[in-house]
Amino acid sequence: MNPAIEIKNLSKRYDLHPRPTSLRENIGAWLGRGEASGAQGTQYWALRDVSLTIEAGEVVGLIGLNGAGKSTLLKILSRITDPSAGEIRIRGRVGALLEVGAGFHGDLTGRDNIYLSGAILGMSKAELDRRFEEIVAFAEIERFLDVPVKRYSSGMFVRLAFAVAVHLDPDILILDEVLSVGDSRFQRKSLSKIESLVTKGGRTVLLVSHNMDTVNRLCSRCLWLESGSVKALGGTREVVASYLTSAGDFAGSSNRIDVTAAPRTGNGKARFLGVSIDSGDRSSSGQICTDGPARCMLDIEAENDIDVDSLAVVINSLSGLKLVNADTALLGNACRLRAGRNRVIVTIDQLHLLPGTYGLELWMGQRSGDYLAGDILDHVHHACRVEVLRPGGHDGSVLPTEGLIPCVYDFEVET
Repeated sequence: MNPAIEIKNLSKRYDLHPRPTSLRENIGAWLGRGEASGAQGTQYWALRDVSLTIEAGEVVGLIGLNGAGKSTLLKILSRITDPSAGEIRIRGRVGALLEVGAGFHGDLTGRDNIYLSGAILGMSKAELDRRFEEIVAFAEIERFLDVPVKRYSSGMFVRLAFAVAVHLDPDILILDEVLSVGDSRFQRKSLSKIESLVTKGGRTVLLVSHNMDTVNRLCSRCLWLESGSVKALGGTREVVASYLTSAGDFAGSSNRIDVTAAPRTGNGKARFLGVSIDSGDRSSSGQICTDGPARCMLDIEAENDIDVDSLAVVINSLSGLKLVNADTALLGNACRLRAGRNRVIVTIDQLHLLPGTYGLELWMGQRSGDYLAGDILDHVHHACRVEVLRPGGHDGSVLPTEGLIPCVYDFEVET
């Protein structure tokens, strides 16, 4: 079977010319004498020599920092912009959702916008007629179907736009960060819909996302772009692990985060210098997984020998909610530090957190009744981010998608 998408040595160049600021410069530009302004234009390569083959029915993730070239690649594949060099071969009908809500008109009703947006995305009127009730039910806007969308809440608008897009019937689906829109409940519903399209419909999918758990969950392979070039291409878990350890403030086994300049409070008698965190299990590439162990390596400098009453590794949600507090004070043991540099390892046997991104907070204090400002040795409010992944071999039905803390449970039916 021929591949669904073939990309060979693809490049995209943008010419960055200085904007004329006078009539003389405008005339010079019209006559092709850009040098009249005294400044030469420069070239920016959004993509450089990218090659990728995607088989029919395969789900491939596309990751990278902002500005890496991900959206440019999707726009070329969607025929929104042309490449500067290279070849692309696409076999099958393409459905692309690069910007949720593209084609919606505020003065038209939800009903009218379904037909308008569907036509823009390539659906015929017959297709829309067949799928209309399904689209409306998925978007949950039955009561507001004949209300102009300019009166919709942002959540209603997002639900309707996504519902239209995912009820296309394409061979190839190109998605750019569409699973990050809407509230958490609708995000879960959207993810389930994408999974259904992949597992039951056999769609070929190219997915851009900054949510690494979503990429791990949906994608069999992953392409990592960096500054427009291919940094890595391979199995999703391996590529994601490499990407996370390279990211600036993601702590990993091979990525020590320097916290010497991090915002902090404390008297400085002992200070955190750096942190790295892993599972302690080399067989899992050191990545932290739900219900697995977590090992936090702390580099600390003390002015003198000191017994620290409370040394804590705190894991917070990105909204600041404290979820895990591994504090030596709760064990009833002081942490003895020597003058100079120390390495302290805090091990959590089982990390009961769902897959996702969390913030790491570090704390050292001396107990004297209630903690006062002078009792705080060092408090780093945000040391780094930590990514918790789905355990290998677990599909989407194994772990819950709601709540904060997974748990072990059982049930029985009494007769």
